[in-house]
Amino acid sequence: MTILEAIVSECSYTLSEKTFLKKLKKRGLCGDAEATTEILNSKAFELAEADIMIAQIPAVSYSEGSMSVNAPDAEALRVLANGIYRKWGEPEVLAKGERQPGVKYIDW
Repeated sequence: MTILEAIVSECSYTLSEKTFLKKLKKRGLCGDAEATTEILNSKAFELAEADIMIAQIPAVSYSEGSMSVNAPDAEALRVLANGIYRKWGEPEVLAKGERQPGVKYIDW
């Protein structure tokens, strides 16, 4: 099994092969390489999985005409991905409408 086949098998929603390859490359992985146990348990592969989870969110949240669907899966994917990002010290992805906490400097 290749790394690409392994990560595609984890995806519940349809994404293009280019999306998978881009996320793998971003994390320094080659989709054609063999998916060894070491790679499947690596930081790079887990972060690529989290990136794919985030990429799936628009696929489960859509609107067409007067109909709007926002599946609970979208929030579940974000929570799972953020757990992986937290594990590896990466910044979390905020939910739509959330703001990153910050400090505002006021000059008196």
